[in-house]
Amino acid sequence: MQNIKDQQYVTLLVNSKHKMEAKLDTGAQVNVMPQRQYQKLGLNDLQPSVTNLRGYGGDKPKVLGKCALACQYKDRCCNLEFYVIDTDAPVALKPQSMRGNGFSKIYPNS
Repeated sequence: MQNIKDQQYVTLLVNSKHKMEAKLDTGAQVNVMPQRQYQKLGLNDLQPSVTNLRGYGGDKPKVLGKCALACQYKDRCCNLEFYVIDTDAPVALKPQSMRGNGFSKIYPNS
């Protein structure tokens, strides 16, 4: 885990082959991924979504779809759902997605 300007990030191994930096976002209700990261991972299994999201500041990013990814942190693996959005924001992980999946040490106070 690394701190970047007082924000915590982790490196996940996605689908056993791609490394992805993800921000630990204690205020997030869903996991989000910008479209550029989705494309960088070479994925093409985006599922439709009618979900509307609202950011902390009230912005409403365009949801392009959702996907499920096999993610590994250290020696723990789990499948996580991400909403792919049209934004320049970093990949963000919600605390609830990590609990019960062996990732609880990422969020020690959650």
